[in-house]
Amino acid sequence: MSKIVKKLDSPGLRLQHAFKELGITREDGAECVGVSVTTMNRYLCDMEQIPEIRMDFLLIKKGISKTFVFDNKGEPKASWDERLAFLDKEKALIKEIRHNAVLKELVLELAKLNERDLLLISSVVSRLK
Repeated sequence: MSKIVKKLDSPGLRLQHAFKELGITREDGAECVGVSVTTMNRYLCDMEQIPEIRMDFLLIKKGISKTFVFDNKGEPKASWDERLAFLDKEKALIKEIRHNAVLKELVLELAKLNERDLLLISSVVSRLK
């Protein structure tokens, strides 16, 4: 008797597959990225798009490949090259902040705010794009 192979034709299904392959529960995944289990379930069921920042957390903290989840390429477990590329990108962002006085001052002020105020500012900034 052969196993039925589930098609992994969506980011949510690929994330489900990665969780299963790497032994990660929905609860662990939700806690890792800072969302409720309900929100994680919406990501896993493709009811809500997975934000890239949430996948960044899963890449760094749990080793889940963003390339696998978003592009359906490679394996569920992130390669060292993918992890290092992410860290290089983060270093470039930090360097950019460090060399731009206005941006650096803004980041320092934002770091002092509580989560509620940060969410408010985030919604305002998203409208500026």
